Amino acid sequence: MVEVLVSLALVSMLISIIYVIVINSTSLNAQTALRAEAGSLAFKKIQDYINLGYDNIPIGDNAFSYEVEDFSAEAEVASLNNAEAKVYIEPESEVISTTVTETTDFTQTITADAAFVSGSEINSINYHDATGDYWREWQIRDDSYSNYTYSAYSYNPNNMASPSIDLGSARVVDTIRVDWYYCGYGADDFRVEAKNNSPNSNSGWTTIVDGLSDNGIPCSTGSNPQDIDVSSNSTPYRYWRLYIEDAEDNNFNVFSELEAYSAGVPGDIVEQQGADASDSPGDLFFSSSDLEMAEDGSRGNQSIGIIFDDIDTTQGATIDSAYIEFTADETDSTAVNLLVTGVDRDNAQPWTGSFAVDNAVDSDSSDGSVGTLATTTWSPDPWSAGEVGEDTRVDVTSIVQEIINRVGWQVDNDMAFAIQYISGSGERVAERNPAPRLVINWSETSTMTDTGPYEDTDADGDADNPTLLKATAVIEYDAQGIRQRVEYATFIREFGVSD
Repeated sequence: MVEVLVSLALVSMLISIIYVIVINSTSLNAQTALRAEAGSLAFKKIQDYINLGYDNIPIGDNAFSYEVEDFSAEAEVASLNNAEAKVYIEPESEVISTTVTETTDFTQTITADAAFVSGSEINSINYHDATGDYWREWQIRDDSYSNYTYSAYSYNPNNMASPSIDLGSARVVDTIRVDWYYCGYGADDFRVEAKNNSPNSNSGWTTIVDGLSDNGIPCSTGSNPQDIDVSSNSTPYRYWRLYIEDAEDNNFNVFSELEAYSAGVPGDIVEQQGADASDSPGDLFFSSSDLEMAEDGSRGNQSIGIIFDDIDTTQGATIDSAYIEFTADETDSTAVNLLVTGVDRDNAQPWTGSFAVDNAVDSDSSDGSVGTLATTTWSPDPWSAGEVGEDTRVDVTSIVQEIINRVGWQVDNDMAFAIQYISGSGERVAERNPAPRLVINWSETSTMTDTGPYEDTDADGDADNPTLLKATAVIEYDAQGIRQRVEYATFIREFGVSD
């Protein structure tokens, strides 16, 4: 009986052991199956990213551990209980940054535009002669009269008025043009006059510009026009004429084509009379053949304004040197002291209005301009006619630096300077043409970060466009009361790029 009971117990234990083995085997097979399913899903997910092509693979944001996709829902469908499944794409290449500082030197020479571009011609409808028999058409050079011709002939042509042109109505005139006949037959001193009624009377004429000269008429029988700027006058007048105060020849002077023009484009170079001038103080002269930097008789303490166009210097660059260079028109060694100031504006504006040069560099900002704090006091060495070089240069380095340091300064802006008389009995007379030149030498320093073939635009320390990526798919899920984890990772390299 005892033997039977022992046998039954042994059989029972054997059955229990077989049951446990069967149960455990079944559980193990289930876990293996789930792990295989998770591994297959992770592999497939990474393969999907490989198939995108290197340039289309997204890189995760470092702030979120380079996560690019959450595919937990797909894992749940694959019977992975309470699954959390994600893909991470991160750069494997490290950025090696090198800071490089480079300084480049530049130079530019800018020649001022000496031309004054007149506006359109205002046709005259008639002429009127207030002085009598000084009209001699037969003495004009070519017998071609498009508007008006005049020849004053007497043994003393001084203090004689020309016939006036009649514009038909009162007009604002910008330029008066006179076409002289020949050298020796012009005027050393004349003025422009205008009025609105009684053109055949010598009284009541208003002086518009005084103290003019023909500036030496070329000895050629061709056209010898002289443009006279009258833009400082804003009053419209119908009748305009010249009054010859001092003719070059004692017997006669001759010109043709006295014409009036509407507003044109102001020139970059201008002379301005001083406030102490006895005649028409503050008037601007755009057509003078020379630039007189001095006290100039009845014109007073004369100022010169010069605009230089299209400066290449970048904002905030270092000005190594800058100077304005003139070509001497006359020989002079007597001392004179001049003040050079820049117009403190982002972009220089044309010279317009009475006292335009002086007003542009004074301390009154009501006109939109003030002078630079930087100035140059210039006491030029002696000049010889035709000279150009060291003695005819004035240093403007600090002035240029102040202007290009302005926040609003941009490449291709224009820059303006005023040269004003201070003291001294001498003068320096420069040519208008060849025009003054501005020479600027500057340097620009740039700092660059050399990252080789990589970029790190978000400054997170990792490459934004690496040649090697690490792709990882991670799946976590519950199985048999235990949290399981499957991870599949691989590296993706840009085709044709080595380490």
